[in-house]
Amino acid sequence: MTGRTLNHYLLLEEVRGGGMGEVWLAEDTRLGRKVALKVLPPEFAADPLRRKRFERESKLLAALNHPNIVTIHAVEECEGRPFLVMEWIEGRPLEEMIPFEGLPLRSCLEIAIPMVGAVAEAHRAGIVHRDLKPANIMVRTDGMVKVVDFGISKMEEVTLLDGPFPGRGDLNTAEGLVVGTLHYMSPQQLEGHQVDARSDIFSLGVMLYEMATGRRPFQGASSASVVSAILRDAPRPALEIKPSLPAAIEPILRRCLAKDPAQRYQSAQELHDVLAGLLLGATATAPLAEPLGSATAEEPIHARAGRRRGLVVAAAVLAAALLLAGGAWLRSQWAAPPEAAVPAAAANVAVAVLPLRNLSGDPEQEYFSEGTTEAVIAGLAKIGGLRVTSRNSVMRYKGIQKPLPEIARELGVGYIVEGSVMRSGDEVMIVVQLVDPKTDGALWGDNYHGKLSDIFTLQQNVAEAVARETKVEITSADRTRLARVQEVDTEVYEMYLKGRFHQNKRTPEALLTALDYFEKALDLDPRYALAWAAKADCYASLGSFGYAVMPPLEAIPKAKEAAERAIELDDSLSEAHTALGLATMQGWEWPQAERELDRALELNPSNADAFHRYTIYLTAMGRHGEAVAAALKAQQLDPLSPIIGQGVATAHFFAGNYEEAIRRCEEKLQKEPFWLTHLLLGQSYSQAGDHAAADGHFRKALDLTQGNPFVLGAMGRNHARWGRTAEARKVLEQLLERSRAGYLAPTLAAKLHFALGEPDQGFTWLYKALAERDQSLGFLAVDPDYATVRSDPRFARLLEQVGLRRA
Repeated sequence: MTGRTLNHYLLLEEVRGGGMGEVWLAEDTRLGRKVALKVLPPEFAADPLRRKRFERESKLLAALNHPNIVTIHAVEECEGRPFLVMEWIEGRPLEEMIPFEGLPLRSCLEIAIPMVGAVAEAHRAGIVHRDLKPANIMVRTDGMVKVVDFGISKMEEVTLLDGPFPGRGDLNTAEGLVVGTLHYMSPQQLEGHQVDARSDIFSLGVMLYEMATGRRPFQGASSASVVSAILRDAPRPALEIKPSLPAAIEPILRRCLAKDPAQRYQSAQELHDVLAGLLLGATATAPLAEPLGSATAEEPIHARAGRRRGLVVAAAVLAAALLLAGGAWLRSQWAAPPEAAVPAAAANVAVAVLPLRNLSGDPEQEYFSEGTTEAVIAGLAKIGGLRVTSRNSVMRYKGIQKPLPEIARELGVGYIVEGSVMRSGDEVMIVVQLVDPKTDGALWGDNYHGKLSDIFTLQQNVAEAVARETKVEITSADRTRLARVQEVDTEVYEMYLKGRFHQNKRTPEALLTALDYFEKALDLDPRYALAWAAKADCYASLGSFGYAVMPPLEAIPKAKEAAERAIELDDSLSEAHTALGLATMQGWEWPQAERELDRALELNPSNADAFHRYTIYLTAMGRHGEAVAAALKAQQLDPLSPIIGQGVATAHFFAGNYEEAIRRCEEKLQKEPFWLTHLLLGQSYSQAGDHAAADGHFRKALDLTQGNPFVLGAMGRNHARWGRTAEARKVLEQLLERSRAGYLAPTLAAKLHFALGEPDQGFTWLYKALAERDQSLGFLAVDPDYATVRSDPRFARLLEQVGLRRA
């Protein structure tokens, strides 16, 4: 059937076949996406009762809305054969991921918890799976767990919990027919009895045992001996096979695998909550705090955890102050211009906070886990003796399995903080630990649980613990900063977290969405300084290079107003001073811009964004040696950020060191493609006279951005220098067309006219840029694109109006 079309689905490859139906990878030709098709066998399609049951259960499954259950898109029919249309999962089945010695406990639980949660959701909808096994658990490439094959593959068995249980004769099957996968079947399935949710609990227990130990609990040399073991034998204790497992896992497995269904957990939700409690105990190295405290004969640890069934994912972002010490110190470190002027890393203990894992399995909760990660980073940044890696770099490791020593080496840090977050309603639980990557051993760990409003103590607790374990002194100034936290209402905090989540995506659309959330937060609490600071940064970005979707004349005053309001409410916010520094720099208020950026770095020397903005300021001033030093410091704090990563090359470009700029850009492109790097590399080659190489990089940048106007303008200028005047004029016409349709930075047209030898038209556009506060004019004194008109008196007057001098 490969190559055939069922309705509008093109069959690409058969994934699995068998008596219960075929599963195909297909392409939905209408929506242009991959899907999985499950086609009912002909003999089932010919049976009216089975068809009716197929249709009824398909509707039930399609109604399930859980992130860890495979999504049913549609139920369709072609040529008399019904089929399901499901999401296509890129990943691996769990059966391929279990090593001989079993999975590490935390990995085991982080797969098991969403898996059991999915089963619990199906049980609430009245559906029993009946064939739970590692082959039916898919782990996507991003780490998301998906349970597949719910019920439908077993059409001759009843899979509904509710309603009367019909006799087997209703389905024309033999009494005692056994359906399932032998090693994972419950005793009730093997004996042909009626099954309910507790049969799935048994199967989950078998899988948990295998995931933890690498072995199945019931084994035998033949099918008969396996059946006998399941019906009669007690499995070997898991701790005998793997002594490193915690003792608390043994009673959990024993209860799941009880022969009598009445002795098992009575719901998958109960098992889910017990496993969540076990994870919390396994992750924190310190003793668990009440109510998850030590086990007693009357109430074991998993029972106590079960009482707190609400705790499921995430916790919050405070992204609080990001403060520290250092300010005027910055300039003293840059007394000499070479790169060696960068402050030495040895002066600080370097630490990175890896993205905290979202244990809910719900993508809608990601803003909580990312927010909590930012909160921990912000708290650590308040300790002057710590150098904390920026959020941008650590988020590269989200969903990535990598050895901690390798991560530490890539980030250039000596310690790593990692953990998990869980949330249910207004209750949150956070587990964090400090790890020495050289030994992969935990130096400290703890868990925090309570109301969402209690999250504001998290920063201080984690920061103090990390400082203590890494032998970093906490000064009185540090303690003052740690104690200074603005507490806000839960709803306000929710809006702020969602805004930060979208703001960090750094696309024009996401920034506008973020602004909407920040406005909602400020409508509820106009005194929330963090929301004002974030709002200021959004406006500054929307009017800046690379975005320019909002005219700077509109964006800059809004950014400045919001930043000033944030500082008025809380002068200790490094982010607010960074945003005001950028806004005043865009408005060509150069002395104030330097003061604000100085203050931002005084409050938080780990603020990579402030160092990056300082690089821009120093470049505009023609202080190229200091600019390179600031860019290197930003890169040290945020080593994996593509934007900050090319800051050093940008500083060299504006200093006229094109060979060094090319070398650094080429190094960056060996690691990952990035449109700004291609753009800068093209500009460097163009200024160096290699127009063919420049053109190639501009085309790659255009492909990556789908026609960014800044890239288009650079390509046009290169055409003009190359002698391809006709191509340059075509680009100019495209830019003019864009300016008629919406906002376009006027400097793009000005520069292209200058490259074409048309200074009068170029200056006309520069005057327009001046009137509109085009932020690119900040580089007027150092931008090589103005080399041909620097001696023109009009250029000197423009420099004066922008508040600059000749570089």
